Amino acid sequence: GFGLHVLTSLVTGLVATTVAAPFDLIKSRVMASDCASDGFASVLVRLLRNEGPVALFNGWLPTYLRLGPHAILTFPLFEAMRRLLGLDYL
Repeated sequence: GFGLHVLTSLVTGLVATTVAAPFDLIKSRVMASDCASDGFASVLVRLLRNEGPVALFNGWLPTYLRLGPHAILTFPLFEAMRRLLGLDYL
């Protein structure tokens, strides 16, 4: 039912945030870098050396606050629209 869809959407938001947060962090640092030779790999290596692997999840909460509500709204609405339109095959 609806509660199950909301619960699975919460889990989806948590998983999506946990997977996306390191990439968002590295992308932001590459974009903020003054050095033209700073790419994904060099920023990642520097981050791991200087701050450790836990630093990959800096900014996890703001990322969840962006992705979580999206998942919580999108998936239950998708299921409701699918049922409303009689699209059982999706």
